Amino acid sequence: MQLGYFAQHQVDTLRFDESPLWHLQKLAPEKTEQELRNYLGGFDFKGDKVVQAVKSFSGGEKARLVLALIVWQRPNLLLLDEPTNHLDLEMRQALVDALTYYEGSLVVVSHDRHLLRSTVNEFYLVHDRKVEKFKGDLDDYQKWLNEQNALANEPKSVLAKDSANSTACSSTNENSAAQRKEQKRLEAERRQQTAPLRKKITQLEKRVRKSNRKIK
Repeated sequence: MQLGYFAQHQVDTLRFDESPLWHLQKLAPEKTEQELRNYLGGFDFKGDKVVQAVKSFSGGEKARLVLALIVWQRPNLLLLDEPTNHLDLEMRQALVDALTYYEGSLVVVSHDRHLLRSTVNEFYLVHDRKVEKFKGDLDDYQKWLNEQNALANEPKSVLAKDSANSTACSSTNENSAAQRKEQKRLEAERRQQTAPLRKKITQLEKRVRKSNRKIK
């Protein structure tokens, strides 16, 4: 099985003094220049841009080139970590279109709801230090999230009733302190909840790098 992994930090793997055409020729030396130009044009690398040095590109253009190189290799499993960061609206839609016709399997970590709605058919929930299949779509997840937030806020409601006889100023200060404490607790909990997923992504990334070294 061939793995492909895309994350924003992968732009560092590019040769900044070389061009998009040079990078693709390294992967497909048997293809004609016109074939490679046609492919790169689909990722908006056209005309002189094809032979321009990568160091002159914006962050979004570099990320787009990395993605183009990965998709060219047609991996069986493609891992995407926040793939739409730094991409403009047009290229986000181009990415969605490309992934829609992608024949392999996808694992996507993203805050881009449009991307998720358009490209995946299963969701996994990271909660209580576990990763498990989520029965529902993004709308169901939002409802679940609202319920969790409501449950987390219940202790503060009880506290507010018990302190009803205190002054307005004192009550406000106490609630603010409680809210800050609760916010810190929730942030720590979220970090713990996502730890298993981040660990799995790191392991898969190591496997990808190892596979790439074998290919080279």
